[in-house]
Amino acid sequence: MSPASSKDDADIPDSNKKRKAYTFICIISFVNFVSIADVLGVENAQEFFDVDEEKAVSLMFGIVTFLLSLLILTLDIFGKIRSKFDFKSLKNGKVEGFTLLGFVVWWIAGVIVTTQAGGIAFETLNVYISSWTSLFACIYGLDRWGAEKEVITLHELTRLSTTLPWWWIVFFSSIIIFGSAADAASLVQTAASKESCEFAVAVGIVGFLFGGFFLLSHYEFFQCCGACTTWLSFGGCLEISCSLVLTVWLMIGLDKLTGAGSIGSTITGNGLDHDDENYVPGSNIYVSIWTAFISNVIVAVKWKEARAIKFAQTVEKSTAKDEGGLKNEDEDSDDDI
Repeated sequence: MSPASSKDDADIPDSNKKRKAYTFICIISFVNFVSIADVLGVENAQEFFDVDEEKAVSLMFGIVTFLLSLLILTLDIFGKIRSKFDFKSLKNGKVEGFTLLGFVVWWIAGVIVTTQAGGIAFETLNVYISSWTSLFACIYGLDRWGAEKEVITLHELTRLSTTLPWWWIVFFSSIIIFGSAADAASLVQTAASKESCEFAVAVGIVGFLFGGFFLLSHYEFFQCCGACTTWLSFGGCLEISCSLVLTVWLMIGLDKLTGAGSIGSTITGNGLDHDDENYVPGSNIYVSIWTAFISNVIVAVKWKEARAIKFAQTVEKSTAKDEGGLKNEDEDSDDDI
């Protein structure tokens, strides 16, 4: 190898460590828009422009992230291109960070549009699974960027206790239950289905309140007095008591909402026409209530570990406080001498 060639290789920046994430985003986005195109009967570019505008929007989510992630991969794979245009280093990585953040926001909107009650995601599960997976892939990519730039990662956000990650899942799952039920309520016609939707809304609200409370507790929002610090903190008797109460509540929710004929009995609904009075739309209720229930059970299982962590933190703070007090006393004694 000539010296000039060695020098050229040395000038080529390292490949993007998030290549795996971009590849995943690219593949899943491709599956998503191809599946939606199949549902809509779009076989060429001309037919795309003939599709109803509201339905065509659902196609755009996968197309945009597929093309952008493919472009980023192309720029990164070829060393000569990377030496002239290193995407990951633009503005010290800020361009890539905002791009991945944009991907996440884009797919949050995509999941809302495609998986709304009676949405296109329930025409075929390929759309449903690829929509959610695309969102998770984008979150994974943003998380890897945060770790690389030492900003913040999901691990750092949820490492305060062993129950915290599961409270986050309970919190977001409850929001999805609430939103899906409220959306489905406008589509169903029978009294039983409307009652089922109303109960699902109640399940979502209760889960949201419990989950939100313990998220705030973990991040020490309740530090106004000694009693609040002791009783409202994670790892205490209140956490395990609330977890058990919420477990019972979600078990009732599972019984009421996922039974035969209920609003959450299946993912895809009952398959009837929208105009049929017995129509039950597909929704996120089935998956989200099971996710909330399982996560809450894990909270109860991991509570003892969280309690041990909290005890260790309390001892550490107490020791630091005592050492600080002794140091101040020594300084006062020196001043007196």
